[in-house]
Amino acid sequence: RPDLKISACGIDISPAAVAKAKAGIFMREDKELEWISETTIHELFDDEGGKLVVKPRLREGTRWFVGDAMSPELPKMLGQQDILLANNFMGPMDDTDAEKCLANLYHCVKPGAYLIIDGVDLDLRTRFVRNHYLDPVSKNIEAIHLGDKSKLGWPWDRWGAEPLEKKDGWQMRYAAVFQIPSA
Repeated sequence: RPDLKISACGIDISPAAVAKAKAGIFMREDKELEWISETTIHELFDDEGGKLVVKPRLREGTRWFVGDAMSPELPKMLGQQDILLANNFMGPMDDTDAEKCLANLYHCVKPGAYLIIDGVDLDLRTRFVRNHYLDPVSKNIEAIHLGDKSKLGWPWDRWGAEPLEKKDGWQMRYAAVFQIPSA
């Protein structure tokens, strides 16, 4: 949606990852790009002599910070967001830390806004979503759940996408997008 002006903020605990993201320069063999299709690469990057440079319109308005999603200072640092994407960093955490992290992130999202959670144990995420009365967004739920090619290792990989079972509460379990209650 090139008609939208987005003010984005990216945070990572790794100073090297933040420096790379700020620079916006990648190589085709970089691990971050290994599951991205050629079509998507052309949509996101300009090829400048073998280097892939994030398109200027995508970099515009994005701020990058070194930070810890577990830090109690995160809500003050970020403020209240309309959309918060927590993607693929909680999988290695033990359940207690991942749940604390989710609670911290929850406080960074405006009432009525959206929290996108992926790459965390589904039982833990489902429990968190229920306890916080989050409303799962069902639109494109199957495509989102099964769309990340890096998660094809289930059941051998903890972070792998388990097959969708459409039984009671399935939307709550398999959604990745949730709306925060307005009140």
